[in-house]
Amino acid sequence: MGKSDEDLWLHEFNKHGTCMSTVNPSCYAATAEKYRYVGDFFNRVVELQEQLPTYDILAQAGIVPTTAKKYKTADLEAALSKHANGKTVRLGCTDGALQEVWYYFKLKGAVATGSFVYENSDSSSSCPDELYYVPKGQATPSDSSSGGGTSTTSGKGYLKLSGQKGCIISSGNWYTSGTCATFQLAAAEYGGVTLTSSKGPCNVVSGVFSCKSGNTLGQFTQDGANILYGGQTQWSADNVPSGQEQVTIAPGSAKSVTFKLQFESI
Repeated sequence: MGKSDEDLWLHEFNKHGTCMSTVNPSCYAATAEKYRYVGDFFNRVVELQEQLPTYDILAQAGIVPTTAKKYKTADLEAALSKHANGKTVRLGCTDGALQEVWYYFKLKGAVATGSFVYENSDSSSSCPDELYYVPKGQATPSDSSSGGGTSTTSGKGYLKLSGQKGCIISSGNWYTSGTCATFQLAAAEYGGVTLTSSKGPCNVVSGVFSCKSGNTLGQFTQDGANILYGGQTQWSADNVPSGQEQVTIAPGSAKSVTFKLQFESI
């Protein structure tokens, strides 16, 4: 997409490193080397990645990229779990094809010096029972199905909530009166998709979905028609809005009303 390696590293640190308090510059002595916290973050990321060579782990289990057949999702999960101290992992799919693998840890101590202890996934995989593991650069076979409807990586549409009335308005809130807002869906720089409304870029800010001019573009994932954030298939709200009430929504199922957030092209 015309981006450099440096752009990718910058994107990853801005998305993940900035939310880890122990790599905050204030945690380091005044005499510390400049940007030491950035180096510590990436050193640990690479160290963990080397412990979990996903491609090699799957290959050892006879699971290699191909468009000639599908694999059972449970077989991939089992193979990867063996190398994650028996803990469950989470697979993310787009249109029935594997897109990402999530490993979970509990950090004991600081990022630079602490211990990363394997934990079970906090949500189930978003893949169908059988999935494609597509070679890099190749298209997913047209017979694939994610179980979540059709998807598109760009275009205009509405954001609706499965099993619920109303839709998402331009601020990012849930509203059951009036007309739906139009959102622009676009491919993100390093995978996934972004969303923008007339109010501005959409992201998850302070735990809730928000669209406004001061936001940076959030990185979401598509699973058919479903929009995921941070590996979370479910979204939730405190209550169903009534009348002119507007309600915020959040990724995950921690709140009392749960649903899937779905993009409907127009």
